[in-house]
This record gives sequence, structure tokens and C-alpha cells, in this order.
Amino acid sequence: MTALRNYTRAIRATKGTALLGYRLQHVRLLSTAASKTINVAGRDISVPTGIFINNEFRKAIGGTTFGVENPATGKEILQIEEGKEADVNEAVKAARATFRNGEWASSDPVYRADLLRKLAELMERDKEQLIALEMLDTGKTYQQASTLDFPGSVGTLKYYAGYADKVHGLTSFNIPKTFAFTKREPIGVCGQIIPWKIHQEGTQP
Repeated sequence: MTALRNYTRAIRATKGTALLGYRLQHVRLLSTAASKTINVAGRDISVPTGIFINNEFRKAIGGTTFGVENPATGKEILQIEEGKEADVNEAVKAARATFRNGEWASSDPVYRADLLRKLAELMERDKEQLIALEMLDTGKTYQQASTLDFPGSVGTLKYYAGYADKVHGLTSFNIPKTFAFTKREPIGVCGQIIPWKIHQEGTQP
């Protein structure tokens, strides 16, 4: 979350000009509609509490929130927006619109790879904050969060960054007088239920 906010600052600083050698005219700025500062191990960390839809943190349509508890102590950490059916519909609608307009899918794969690497770099810069949040939210030890969750999350981003310009098809001449080939294409919008104990890894591509 901290990485996303700092990435937003980087985008704002460019004001639509060049970042990583590419133009960002199609990137919307994030809007932290709701955030709360919490203290973790003596460190103040600002945490967005909205529902992330269409590149912004929104309030729940139903106007309700629920408490997130520290599983190690049972104490409430903070209140976050409660997403329900109407919010899911809005998220699906936004995702489908993005999928259909083709701007992301038709962009240069190297451009997409650079953005994923940039996010990984920002996460590594804010490593200790993200590990602290993961520990607080899941009840995991520092050893678990720092050697499994965090490197797994960053590693996933780097893996797909490297894979972005290496999506190839296959050809086959096994059947006489027949030319067969495969072409890998995205199937569309998919939903995912994130297990409570692997938040960072579950949010990756």
C-alpha cells in the first residue's frame, strides 16, 4: 500500500511526461479517499482503508465498515470499508472496460515490464514498513513475513516483468497438409478470493 502511494507521487511528479522513458497519458492518479495512520513497532504508517477500484481507493457504496483485528491479540487495528455485491459489480465493470479498450493490452510489453519492476523496486524500498503491516495484519512472525511473504510478493512482480515480452505461441506440423498454431490471449476479467494469511502474495498478477 505504501508502495502504491509512493508510485502515485512519482506519477504526479512527471505530470504526464516521461517515466522510465514512456508517456503516461493513460494512467489515472490514485485517490486515497480514506486512510488512517497506525503505529507499528514505533513507526507511523498511513494505510488506505478504501476499496481499490479503477485505480482509486473508494468508500463502500453501502457506507459500512468493519474492523480488522490483530490475530495475535484480538485487538482491532482499524476500520476499513466493507465491500459488498454492489462494490464487486463496480470493480468488475471497471475491469471489463479496461480490458475491452485495449490500451493496456496493446501497449509495448517492455513498458508493462518496466512498470512492474518499478513497483517491485518501491516495495523493496519500503520493505520494513510492508513487513510490519503483514505481521500486524496476519499475526505472522518477522521470520515468516520477511523470508516468505515479502520476497514471494516482490519475486512474483519481477517474474511477470521478465515474462511480459516473452509470451510466445507454438506451431505444429504433425498432421499432414495441416498448419496448426497456438496464440495465448487473456480470457477476460477473473475474480480472486485472497486468503487472510497471504495478503501480499495474493495481490500480485
